[in-house]
Parts: sequence; structure tokens; C-alpha cells
Amino acid sequence: MLFATITKKLNRLIAPPLLKYGLTARHVLTQGNIINTPYLDYILLLPFSQALLSIEIQEIAKEQRFRQIEAKNKVPSAFDKFVDRVWDQYLEPLSFPTVDKGATQNPSKNPRLDAFQEYVRPILTPQNQWSDIERFRFNQRFIKWLRSEYLICKYESDIRDALKTYTQLKVTPLLGQTSSSSTGNLVRSFIGKADASRADFAPLPNASTLEKAFRMGGWNKRKSPNSEYNHMADIVQRIGGRMEKIPMSTVQIANVPLDASVKDLTTEELLEVSGCHVSSCNAFNAICEEVGIYEFWTQEYVSALANYLMSRCIDFDGPTVVVDVGAGDGILVHYLNRYVKGGEKGHDFHGNLKTLKPSPSQRRKHTKFPMIVATDDGSWKINPKASVEKLSVSEALEKYNPFDNHGKRRHQLIVICSWMPMGIDWTQEMRDNQVDEYILIGECDDGNCGDNWFTFGNPHFNYELLTQVEDSSFDEALLSNVTAPYKIDGYARKDLDELSLLQYSRFDSNVSCSSKTVSFRKYPNHPADANDHIIDAKE
Repeated sequence: MLFATITKKLNRLIAPPLLKYGLTARHVLTQGNIINTPYLDYILLLPFSQALLSIEIQEIAKEQRFRQIEAKNKVPSAFDKFVDRVWDQYLEPLSFPTVDKGATQNPSKNPRLDAFQEYVRPILTPQNQWSDIERFRFNQRFIKWLRSEYLICKYESDIRDALKTYTQLKVTPLLGQTSSSSTGNLVRSFIGKADASRADFAPLPNASTLEKAFRMGGWNKRKSPNSEYNHMADIVQRIGGRMEKIPMSTVQIANVPLDASVKDLTTEELLEVSGCHVSSCNAFNAICEEVGIYEFWTQEYVSALANYLMSRCIDFDGPTVVVDVGAGDGILVHYLNRYVKGGEKGHDFHGNLKTLKPSPSQRRKHTKFPMIVATDDGSWKINPKASVEKLSVSEALEKYNPFDNHGKRRHQLIVICSWMPMGIDWTQEMRDNQVDEYILIGECDDGNCGDNWFTFGNPHFNYELLTQVEDSSFDEALLSNVTAPYKIDGYARKDLDELSLLQYSRFDSNVSCSSKTVSFRKYPNHPADANDHIIDAKE
């Protein structure tokens, strides 16, 4: 008991200043430049201090919730009283100052959120000036932690209510532990231990259940980049700044005088202008952050994707193999197989999906179902929840190549990739292996999946070409004449909008969605459009 009490006190004493001065040191050492330096973060103990704070925020919330119960049922030990007296008399004056609750923060009925504001706010803005925010707003790992921690703290009770009311969500394997390093303590405390069996998963939740549970009925199902920044722009204007658009992208950042005061901003407004994008989110985003979900699969989406794959299978005279690369936990492939093979009832949920769904006569005519397999190399340490072959992208493409060593076709190959890692392009290797089609799920064109130029062909992210053009002579027409790598290799892009409207992803909000489904299909005879003026900018 004594050891636990002292440990809690020490954690609360050292974690805030450790994180505060670590952020400052990182900003000084990188000279304010935007540099991806994970090793520097580890050297400065930033992940360690963040973890300590997360633990202590949870502990403080527990203490506040059960203080009355403990006061009635438990008498503090002599050791506890002694430690508390020593702390109050000698160490409390030396501890890290907490936020002035009377200034901008109103105590809520959420003790965990109160603890977050009390301990994190002074770390973020010790001088209450914009210069404080400049220390961390381009540190994406820290911003990710801030967003996740805040959303979980704010919406903890909403998550509890949703899982209590809509029991279908409690049994879905999507909410099981995803990463060997992730905790998911909040969700697991609500749903208990998940069934370890991989053979018989409960059905996926439907969209109606998801929208009712997390009050998402009025959310915008289309991407609206400008809407994502409207609230941030209002806050920035209040403190004397303005929003600026990063050239060649839809991303906007705040330009604020360094000495501008942020004292009157609430914690949520502070996080919003820092780039956390939390003001338009709710408990759905919080549960995705807690469990590590990027794409929340539903009956409607997986059924529609299965119907699309069946239609592609029927169109081809021969066997079809579908390979999910970087499949993670394997859940998507597990349910695709169930829908395709009839183990899960498929529905024409929307009239506009009829074109994707094979007719009964087509199903009878086509006796062979596609073989659908999940592959992943395990580098992200994601715990498989279904059958996953441990293969890298290269190994999977080699094993399931559509042609044998003599160039004879073996099967049609369709590759699926959900949320390709940011800055990495796997599609060139797919095209080099002559896959018939690849389907990308996640953010596209200007998001955080793959490479916006090499993967999706957005010329505004063709940095090599842009660096060759002087700003004074930059012409938008030049970019329009540049042919995307996938076109040069003989592939055509088609945005599968009917599927995209059925998606729910981690970074969706009530003002904009973030994820899409995009198909890239190989031309039959690898034609080149003679009317296009092609600038080969692949290399």
C-alpha cells in the first residue's frame, strides 16, 4: 500500500514537467523544423511521460469516482496518512502547477476530462501564448496522442452507454484487442473478455446500429475539406491569426503571431487549432482511437464489397483469387468469405447497389467462388483475429501471381489494401506483377494512405516535378499534362462511390468523411491514349 501510494505521488510529480520540458527540448534541437524524429522522442522520454500521464489521468478519475465509497468503507492506513502529510507539507509546493480552473475551464461531470485539463493544459501552454503551441503542433506522434487521450477522456461515458444499450457492438470482433502493444482498457472494461475462438464470429453491426449508438445520423458522408477547417478558422481569427492553405494540397494551417494570447481558449479549442481535429468528433472517433480501428466494417459495406468481387469473378472466364495485403487482423477477409459463400446473409441495402450484386441466375451459372485470402508480414504487431498468412506484400504477390513461370495465366488476381501505410507505395509492385485489379480502401489523393502521387496520381504531390519548376513560371496546365504512374502502366482508375458512401472510418466527423474505396483496373491491351501528352514522371 505504501509503495503504491508513493508511486502515484511520484508519477504525478515527474510526468508533467518531463513532458513539458521534453517538448521544449525537441523544438530547440530541431530548430523548429518539421522533422520526423522518433528516436529523438525516445531519447527525450516523450512516449514514457505520455504513458505516465495517461495512467495517472485514469487513476485520478477512479479516485474521484470512488472517493465517497472509499470514505465510507475504508479507513486510510497510518502509512497513507503519513505520506499524505509529508506530501502536503514538503512536496506539494514543489509539484508542477496545474491549470487555474477558474480562468477558462469549467469543472464538468466528467472527472477524467477534468483530470486531463488539469494536468495537460499547463504542459501545452505554460506561457499562454501561441509560441507554446509552436513547440508541438507539427509533432504528429504527440498530436496523435493528444487527440486520442482527449477524445477518450471526453466521451468515456458515451462509449459506456452505447455499448450498454446496443449489445451487438459488445460482441463484434472489431472491438477486440488489435495490437499487442495497445491497451484498449476502456472498451475491454465494458465488454469483458472477448471470445478467443476464430471459427465463429458474431455478425458485423449494421450501419443503422452504428449511427444510433454513436448519434451519427446527420454526419456528412462526403469529403468536404473546407468544412473540416471552418471551426479552426473561427478560433484562429479570434486570437488575431488567419488560416493558410499549404500549396498543392487541401491542408490548412494556422498562422498566428507568436505573442498572441491563448489564455481565453478552452482546452478543446486549443487542441483544435493545434491540428487535433476534435471539435467535430464524438464517441465513435473515441472508440476507434481506443481500440486502434481505422475502418469500422459494417454489414452493408462488406456485403457490397463482396457483391462487387462476385461480379468481377463472374465477368472472368476462369478462377479468381482475391488477396488482401497488409490485412492486419484478417477480419475483412473473414467476413468477405462468409458473404461470398453464403454463410452471411447478403442484402441489397440500397437500390443503387443493384448493379454490384450478381443476379440469382448468374450465381447459379457461376459455380466457382473466388478464393479470398488475408496476408500480413506482422511488422505492425497486430494480433490476428482470423486466418492470416504471414507474407509480406512482395511474398504475397509472388505466391499468388496470376501468371506462372512460363507466362501462362493461372487465374485472375484482385488485390485489396485497406489503409496502406502513409508515405509508402505498394501499388507499383502490384502493377509490376500484372495484377488484374487492385482496390484501395482509406484516405486518398491528399490523405495519409500510401503516396498521394505514386499511389493515386495526384500531380500536386509530384514533388520531383514541382521542384523543377520555378514558382514564377508555375502553370497548373503543366500538372494536367502529367500522366499518373498507374496510367503509364496501363491501369484505369474508378472511384467506387457506392461503396464509399457505406464507409465509417476513424477520422470521419460530422462535417466530412475521410475514407473512400478506389479501384484500379488493368486495360485489356494496355492501351495508351494517343490524345494525351505524356510526361513520364514515375522515376
